[in-house]
Amino acid sequence: MPSPFDVALAQADSVIARTIMSEYMISGKPYQAVYDEVPREFDQVGNNANWALNGSYRTLTLFKTQGYKPKRGDVVMIDGKRYGVTGFGYHDGYLVLQVE
Repeated sequence: MPSPFDVALAQADSVIARTIMSEYMISGKPYQAVYDEVPREFDQVGNNANWALNGSYRTLTLFKTQGYKPKRGDVVMIDGKRYGVTGFGYHDGYLVLQVE
């Protein structure tokens, strides 16, 4: 029998999945995930110390319990656009995919 803490965590995960996660296709299979896109770090350009943005950093965050096994090059569909998995990491029960 699961502990009250485990039950509460499962309930919280369920609320998160219903409230903030959307469905994304990864290698042809649907997964619930959160998409995030932020500007990349600033890079110095030229000799006069001008700074410029260097593209966007895109991630999909999903629960490890969904069973997805990440591989570089897996195809991810986001808003009708095709991206590839370029990296991934794990954090507190979550899988964070870097996509480009």
